Amino acid sequence: MNSACGESCFRAITKNCGRSIIEYHEGFDLAFLEFSERGNLFSGKHTTDVMNHIKRHANEGPIALMVYVHGWKHNAHPHNSDVAGFRLSLKNLKDSGLANGRKIIGVFVGWRGFSHDMFGLAPFTYWDRKSVAEEVGAGGVTDVLMQLDRIDKQPYAWQKDIDKNNTLLIVGHSFGAAITLSAINDVLIRNLNESEATLDDVQQIGDAVVLVNPAIEANAIFQLKESSMRIGARTPNKLRALHILSSSADWATHFAFPLGESISGLLWNHTDIEREYFGEKYVFSEGKLDRTTIGNYDRFWTGRFVDKHPKESFLMRTFNKVDTFLTKKRDDEALIGDGEEIADWKYESYCDGQHKRDGVHRVPCAEGEPLSFVYTPKSFICGHNDIFNVNVLAYLATLMSESDLKQRHWDRDLTPDEEASVKGMLARACKSPAGFKFGECFRFHRMIFEQSRDVADWDDLKLLR
Repeated sequence: MNSACGESCFRAITKNCGRSIIEYHEGFDLAFLEFSERGNLFSGKHTTDVMNHIKRHANEGPIALMVYVHGWKHNAHPHNSDVAGFRLSLKNLKDSGLANGRKIIGVFVGWRGFSHDMFGLAPFTYWDRKSVAEEVGAGGVTDVLMQLDRIDKQPYAWQKDIDKNNTLLIVGHSFGAAITLSAINDVLIRNLNESEATLDDVQQIGDAVVLVNPAIEANAIFQLKESSMRIGARTPNKLRALHILSSSADWATHFAFPLGESISGLLWNHTDIEREYFGEKYVFSEGKLDRTTIGNYDRFWTGRFVDKHPKESFLMRTFNKVDTFLTKKRDDEALIGDGEEIADWKYESYCDGQHKRDGVHRVPCAEGEPLSFVYTPKSFICGHNDIFNVNVLAYLATLMSESDLKQRHWDRDLTPDEEASVKGMLARACKSPAGFKFGECFRFHRMIFEQSRDVADWDDLKLLR
């Protein structure tokens, strides 16, 4: 592998970039760490080179570190569509100016998510690749993420003179989300248990960990969800420890995943789990928890985005009119007009004490609990692999701004120079006397990303999908 990429890969995504440990681009770097099917890093030297590269920049000044763990049918090949999409997202972040002077470094975590497509049999690699993802998540990914977390949190000499900070965002997609959750699961359980015992806020891993269209069974997060519920009921938590973002248009997790799990679980002995939360009894089917992904399990949802102006078919419009006439007031209308507006959507919270709504007996939640499960319509994420669109990028950037505002230097008055800087624009968009303004902050980030993205580059990306 080469130590650097000789020329920029934008404008012709499928050309020019050879295999490289670190790609050097104008305004950002992109590093690769690849794991075997047993979860071992292929090269200790390459890993050391990448970590030393990141540490060197962190010692020189603030960095914006972004980690991406890809999913099924992908790998770390430089021409892979996920590599191209992540590369373009880093470029988009650089062009937007939202890094605010930080050195942008992306880390692409690769594994053998694509094994073969002989005779069109790639869909039948589901069970094999899911098992491999579980192996990789239980392997060396934990150590890599913890090393990056230490780099992010370590105090540096430059912080005495520069009113900035490092940022670390970790994103996992599809089976890559399963890898990410498996890698941090024990750390999250420990952090949540410590929070329950000490009444302190839950310690974050980086600034945000986000699972997008995760292909992992709801059973895998059941313990974390229960702990999150208890913390949320106790006292509002200042920062989220984990975000799950899923789409109603994700065919892979809505249909392929349940089918695959139904077949693989034929010989399993599932039972019903009985729980009592705050005096209310609940029953959970282990079979359904196994067949449903964590993002599609509606009993866990803490909220969802709904279209402000939904496009409905004639049949659906007729059904809604009849339904409204018969029931006078539909359960799901109570919050639609009351939720916060977020660009083209409104946010419906399920953490309002109404546990039974839409025929779903949801697990109790509180607005400040450390785990967030947000469900989105097709207009927000139009499919399983639509993870690099401006809506998702703006959502991720908003989470980073929220973390920055709540735990760092935003509580003081800004200088005139700062008021005119990106930091000043962010403060005006995202901050109010009442706290963080998620909707306004999201709109600001989305506008900036739309203005800075190179349409030709993203059109090229579509050709790879």
